[in-house]
Amino acid sequence: MASIFLKSTITLLLIFSALSVATAFVLDTDGEPLFNQVNNSRYYILPQTIGIGGGLTRTTKNPELPCPYYITRDNDETSSGMPLYISSPLRILFIPLSSPVHISFEEMTTICIQESMGWRVISDDSTGRLYVSTGAGRGPGRFTIEQAESESSNNVYKIRYIGALDSEAGAGDLGFFKEDGLLGITDDIPLTVVFKKAFDVPEETTTSM
Repeated sequence: MASIFLKSTITLLLIFSALSVATAFVLDTDGEPLFNQVNNSRYYILPQTIGIGGGLTRTTKNPELPCPYYITRDNDETSSGMPLYISSPLRILFIPLSSPVHISFEEMTTICIQESMGWRVISDDSTGRLYVSTGAGRGPGRFTIEQAESESSNNVYKIRYIGALDSEAGAGDLGFFKEDGLLGITDDIPLTVVFKKAFDVPEETTTSM
């Protein structure tokens, strides 16, 4: 009888362990799971390496052609950058690790006529590079948040582009181009980031989406 009970206990432990791995969530700097956009939750995305600038923000690539906006890091080391939404197409409360997500800045009035502040990846014909820009339109870019392999901390990640319905841009890890400081798909070491709350987590949240 004791043997049967022991086997049952081990089986349950294995099941719970597997479920824990299967539902691993992206964690913020406080060690708490990232909320899906449903709760109006916003986060700052901060480069994990000190000395390369502040949080992520938007910028123009060419002063004479202000649109679309591109993504760079704030020059001020003390700045957290601009808040962003991390949203999952799944009806879930938290953002799972390695699952498809959309990333976007808060919507705002700008001189650019575009449908959203959502991130996408576009090709630059003059340089042959693939940049991250805003203006996702009908085919928003799909990204995943992956654990940074070289980091010992569990809340340090890299962001990977996995494609969009209306884009031919290939998949790849995101990083900054040294020449212009803009975010894009690079062959260099991926940019490692952390997610910092830009909002107060509501005391009561709903799991219904």
